[in-house]
Amino acid sequence: MQILQNMEVIAKSTIALLDIGVNPAEVFQIGLKFGTSYNKTGWSTGLTIHTCMINLLPYLDEEDKPRALFHGLSAVANDSAGAPPLFVVQPLPNSTVDFATLKSWFCQFIEVRDSEAAQRCLVSAIRSGANLEQVADMLFSSATDHRYLDIGHTLDFINKALEALDVVGWQAAESVLASLVSDLVSASRMEESNSWRYPVDLVAILKSAFEQLPTVLNAGKSQRGT
Repeated sequence: MQILQNMEVIAKSTIALLDIGVNPAEVFQIGLKFGTSYNKTGWSTGLTIHTCMINLLPYLDEEDKPRALFHGLSAVANDSAGAPPLFVVQPLPNSTVDFATLKSWFCQFIEVRDSEAAQRCLVSAIRSGANLEQVADMLFSSATDHRYLDIGHTLDFINKALEALDVVGWQAAESVLASLVSDLVSASRMEESNSWRYPVDLVAILKSAFEQLPTVLNAGKSQRGT
């Protein structure tokens, strides 16, 4: 009953906010801030749905926009229900480390599943002036060090977090992107699973294919467009 009442409050509030002319991006930002602050497990399906809904908004009729925002906000609320808050860690103290080094450390800490150290590197990179492209490279590099982290969900989450920043602006980068670290650290790595190793070693096949790709692509350059 309490859950239904909460959903009703979210629905009525969303309709009321849009009726008085509040920008949907502001409503989205409220949900984004809540979801990245009050769920220690970090970015998950709720925030992904929330971002999908704001992306759909330009293509919806006016009467359908409150419904889309409600679905996103309620998904965030369900994910955060009963969860402890996420406290974003501080950057590395007195750090003047260059971006390339921070990226290397970040990937190393993700590799050994050290969430706090990885967050410190990420926040340090953002505060030192790293731009969107650099931080995206940092995140995607660590997410592709292994085969299909969490069956690809980790890549989806990074994509959606970056899309969320397109809506609310880079000033929210620390809290939004820090929420990705927990999943990067805890994600299942497919090459560690028995189903990827037996009865056929898929990882070995992929490794061999990736090693051959540069040569094959180079050989095929002359055939492009034919």
